[in-house]
Amino acid sequence: MVRLATVGSCLLLASCGATPLLPSGPVTPSRMVDIPGGTYRVGGAIGWSLPAPEREVTLRPFAIDVTEVSVAQYNACVRSGACTRADGGAFCNGDNADRLDHPINCVLRTQATSYCRWLGKRLPTEDEWEVAGRGTDGRPMPWASGSSHGRPCDASGAQRPTFESYSGTCPVGASPGDASPFGVLDLAANVGEFTSSTAPSGEPITRGGSWHHSVLPMLYDRIPATPDTTSVGVGFRCAR
Repeated sequence: MVRLATVGSCLLLASCGATPLLPSGPVTPSRMVDIPGGTYRVGGAIGWSLPAPEREVTLRPFAIDVTEVSVAQYNACVRSGACTRADGGAFCNGDNADRLDHPINCVLRTQATSYCRWLGKRLPTEDEWEVAGRGTDGRPMPWASGSSHGRPCDASGAQRPTFESYSGTCPVGASPGDASPFGVLDLAANVGEFTSSTAPSGEPITRGGSWHHSVLPMLYDRIPATPDTTSVGVGFRCAR
C-alpha cells in the first residue's frame, strides 16, 4: 500500500521526500537459552581471515538468543527511537515488508549494540558465541558429525541450488537442522553475526557463515568487519 502524505493542498508520495514508514508487524521477543558456566575448548582451525588457535576458556553462565534478531524486532527498536535505521539496498532486509521474519542485516556493530542495550542485553563475546554453537564436545559444526540434518541457509544448501543462484536470507530459525547442542539456531549460516570482541587491529569480529557463502567456514571462522561499513551477510543476536 502506498503511503500518502498531505502537504498544504498537495498529495505527496512518501518516497518523494517524506521518510517512508518502516514495515511493521507482530514482534515477539527473542527466546533465550541458558548456557552453563564451565571450561570449554574453542578454536582449533584457521579461519578465513583471523587465526583461531585451539585453547580452553572458562566462561561464566550466560544466556543467548535462540535466533538472530529479525527485521520486525529491530524495526520496533527504530520506532521507539532507541535504534537508527538499517541501511537499504539490494539484499538488505530492513525496509522489506515481506522480510519481517528474516534477520536484520546491513547494520553496524554500534547499531547492534544499541538494540541489545535497548532490551537490557548485550552482544556475546566471540568465545560465548562459539561455545553456544559447539557445545561441550567442541564439534566443528552445530550438528553432530555424521548426523542427517536439514541444510542451513547457505550458498550450497537446499535453498541455494548453486552459488550463483542465491537470493538472500531465510527466515530466522527456518533451518532446524542448523541447531547447536544447546538448541541455538542459525549459527552456521543465514547471516554472520557481530560479537563484542575486537581484532588486534581494532576491527569488530564477526562469527559464522552466511547465506552467500558455503557452510565450510564452520564455527571456527573469524572475520573482521569494517567499522563504518555494513554488509548484507552480517546481522547479530544478543546475549545476557
